[in-house]
Amino acid sequence: GNGDTKEIILSSLHNLDYRGYDSSGVSFVKDNKIHTFKELGLVDNLAKSIEDVEFSNCAIAHTRWATHGKPSVNNAHPHNSGKWSLVHNGIIENANQIKNELTHHNFMSETDTETIVALLDHISQKEKNNIHAIVKMCKKLQGSYALAVLDATKKDTIYAIREQSPLYIAKTIDGSLISSDLSLFENKASEYYTLENGEIAKVQCKSIKFYTKHGQTITKTAKKLTLSNISSNLQGYKHYMIKEINDIPNALLETYTHTKDNLNIDYQYLKQVQEVHFFGCGTAYHSGVMAVKFIENICDIPAYAHIASDFNDSKAILDKNHLYVFISQSGETSDTLKAMHSIKTKCKTVAVTNVHHSTLAQNADYIIPIHAGKEVSVASTKAYNAQIMALLILSNHIAKAKSKTVTYINIDNILDATTSILNDKNIAILSKAIETYSKIFFIGRSYDYITAMEGSLKLKEISYINCSAFPAGELKHGTLALVDDNTLVIAIITTQDIAKKMESALNEVKARGAKTLVVSNVNIKQELTDHVIKLPTLNTIDSQLISIIPLQLLSYNVSIRKGINPDKPKNLAKSVTVE
Repeated sequence: GNGDTKEIILSSLHNLDYRGYDSSGVSFVKDNKIHTFKELGLVDNLAKSIEDVEFSNCAIAHTRWATHGKPSVNNAHPHNSGKWSLVHNGIIENANQIKNELTHHNFMSETDTETIVALLDHISQKEKNNIHAIVKMCKKLQGSYALAVLDATKKDTIYAIREQSPLYIAKTIDGSLISSDLSLFENKASEYYTLENGEIAKVQCKSIKFYTKHGQTITKTAKKLTLSNISSNLQGYKHYMIKEINDIPNALLETYTHTKDNLNIDYQYLKQVQEVHFFGCGTAYHSGVMAVKFIENICDIPAYAHIASDFNDSKAILDKNHLYVFISQSGETSDTLKAMHSIKTKCKTVAVTNVHHSTLAQNADYIIPIHAGKEVSVASTKAYNAQIMALLILSNHIAKAKSKTVTYINIDNILDATTSILNDKNIAILSKAIETYSKIFFIGRSYDYITAMEGSLKLKEISYINCSAFPAGELKHGTLALVDDNTLVIAIITTQDIAKKMESALNEVKARGAKTLVVSNVNIKQELTDHVIKLPTLNTIDSQLISIIPLQLLSYNVSIRKGINPDKPKNLAKSVTVE
């Protein structure tokens, strides 16, 4: 385009920097040559290295999360071969096979991405029409890819190609933009195009042409860009994670308000649902496990939670009378998308996502949007609470369709309880007692075991403490062998009915020298508790919307005490778009 290319590139990369990537790079066309600059670490490092570099008006850029090969300048994108330079999101499954066939190419990196540009270079030496060369290249690729490609001989053209990885294009006053993240178009464009699987685009300053996977020209209709509530800034907080924990009351209220009477799922279909299956990864999987409890207890029908990646490796037995629900904060989680893809041709699918324009949302039969606002920190917090609210509302709608008793959600009490926890100064003080332990176990029963799993995940991903979650009743079936006076056991108790059983578990670990931290809204014998976080008193169901918050706060404070940036934990990325 005609704008400041360097400024657009760097500001856009900075907006993606929160995802926890390990390197960044840029290529542009000038004087019939590809000029490429790459740096390790944050985008600031790249910005410094190109401070005095004069750009052209056509450039591509990328931030990388290591999939093939360790973080290094050679492994960073873009990758070049001949007249070509490209950036890539996704995984090429037959990269080794392609590499073995391209014996003439001197591979400089460990990445699968370099095989793409080497293959394109090889094909284009015989096929001079770039679109035809790209079509032939795509026929040889197996896996997922979103590609932005430069040709050194075309100073005003970027080729965009998409297969199983999101890619969007927008026309602006100054030119054209391509991005894997729609939010980067905010304040730059009012409309955008979504590339569908197999499609190719030839993007120029004043025109965008679209092609099928066979190279045939097609016409696409632009969609209106609506990114309300997607922007986020620190608003005076030191880190996004603590800001987002403090956003939880609003996330719960917004999700409740928008969803409780407005679930756009066919009522007659819900009446015939015999089972519900939930799919997710990480925190989203834990939301699904919690939803299983809701469905079983509220709707009185079977429900199951599946780790999406595990499901993709198993033989699925599908039934049109089963409801399949896919949970993902970003709506771009590769394993979850793949699970949906294998199911949606035969059964109805529901997306539960915080990004309403995401691939998951666009491909599902129904969408339950959560309204948490943009979540920046890699460790998910407010999105989890909002997912639980949305899934509780879904359970109530199914119960109503089946003439079962609907669970009342006391939103005012929930919000008051949430605010009370956020104002509890004792939680930050307790983090000092936690950071010294190298072995921490989270335990709970029923609903509380699910909270224990999510609490354990939060602590390990941002403090790097090796911790695990167990059902309290399983301690004596193996885990007690690990308990000693160097162990901290964190117990979650939100139901009076199970308090006595939890006291038995606490007795078992105390007898073996462990220290205990009890997070509870019921009274536990004082001799069993070394530390206590008192939860506000709510009913069992409502408690599940708030009981995780003290553990989120503890994790944040432990991370800070250990000098770790909680927004960007090592080895992790915010949006996992690869298998």
